Amino acid sequence: SDDMKKEFCSDMSFIFHAEFQLTFGRYFLSDRWVLMPLGIDGVCRLPSDSLCDVEIAKVRFECDFCSHCWTSMRGQISFFYDCKSCILYFKLFTQLCDRCGDTCT
Repeated sequence: SDDMKKEFCSDMSFIFHAEFQLTFGRYFLSDRWVLMPLGIDGVCRLPSDSLCDVEIAKVRFECDFCSHCWTSMRGQISFFYDCKSCILYFKLFTQLCDRCGDTCT
């Protein structure tokens, strides 16, 4: 459970990478694949046959502008992958802060 994971390790980044490996590691050799935010390399053109996986999860947001923190049960991340290029792109979706209206990740 999520509570058990938090007791084991409070670093959510570590938990994310472990869950990521459990989900995708069985399909791909990890030394061949690169995980990259969508658009970070300046290219957003995905091959027409690229595959997509969308996940909805509880996500913690923090506003960089006013420091307001909240959790959302509707956090969304999309993964786009192409077996030929060995690049796995991801896109984290944002939410608006209900205190100041800033866009938050």
